[in-house]
Amino acid sequence: MNDRIPFRAALFDLDGLLVDTEPYQFRAFQTLLARRGIHLPESMMDTLLGYDEITNLRQLKPRYNLAEEPEELLEERRQIYLETISREPIQAMEGFWEVSEEARRLGMKQAVVSGSPRVYIEVVLRRLFESRPQAGDYLSHFSAIVCGEEAPRPKPAPDIYLLARRRLGLAPQEGLAFEDSPAGVQSAVSAGLPCLAVVTRYARPENFSSALAVLTSLRQSLPYLRGDAP
Repeated sequence: MNDRIPFRAALFDLDGLLVDTEPYQFRAFQTLLARRGIHLPESMMDTLLGYDEITNLRQLKPRYNLAEEPEELLEERRQIYLETISREPIQAMEGFWEVSEEARRLGMKQAVVSGSPRVYIEVVLRRLFESRPQAGDYLSHFSAIVCGEEAPRPKPAPDIYLLARRRLGLAPQEGLAFEDSPAGVQSAVSAGLPCLAVVTRYARPENFSSALAVLTSLRQSLPYLRGDAP
């Protein structure tokens, strides 16, 4: 690792990586389907997470014979999720604050790169940073916040990370991405960024073959951030 290009930026996915909101994401789909008399089992969670809402709804429509088109269901699902994240606790994933502080100490830029709509990202980050006043304001903490509406194609396409690279002024290999889904890892790597996969209870390690490494917590990424990982 010592002969690599030094990382100039850390790029974080949001849901399930930076913050523990994936159960809320899945619960919104469960509520949407429950209103139509359909039970969405927990076993479906790992097939939905990491993809944008409309992709999920297009997957659910034929599986559960939903009458409405995915585009018709989208606004209802968004309202359910917004209500949830506005009232439920928003907590950083283990190790995020430590990794973020180390990135700042190393002089690295930081960014959020999420396929979620900006309205979700703003609510989540505002509530997260309100719970940790010493971290300051999220708008000054991150050099860029790139959201799903800005990318022509969602993850696993590289569009959103290519846009993040442009905003941060990064050449290939100069940024280190952090993801928790196979789609996210593929997106980052396809955009020329080494990517660390942080495995949650919803994902399987064998799905992360293109990742720089597969970790079980953000804290384990510190040697990679510093450039002294084996």
